Amino acid sequence: MRAQVYRSIDTANTFLGLAFPSEVLMILSVFWGTAVSLPPFTGLLVTVGAYIALRVATAGKAPLHLQHLILFRARRAFHAGRYSPASRASSSPVFPFAARRFRDLPQEGKS
Repeated sequence: MRAQVYRSIDTANTFLGLAFPSEVLMILSVFWGTAVSLPPFTGLLVTVGAYIALRVATAGKAPLHLQHLILFRARRAFHAGRYSPASRASSSPVFPFAARRFRDLPQEGKS
């Protein structure tokens, strides 16, 4: 039996079917950008088009898929495709006063 206290953890925070706050803020920024730069009806059409495009792009995906995808792409762009600190360790300076050990690699001569 699940405790009644934890039932809110499983609920998704959505507004008009969009994940809150990432996707909602994207649509609000499109709305604000079109409100200050385009005529009212054209801005409304662009905002509704962006909403529909976002709903179609995230249909069937896990919650907050778009937020994770954007962060994944940003990390990939900023770190030249290397993701973990272990993969970036080769570019770090070597400590000159001790031998370098690798725990994950087998010792020489042993397979």
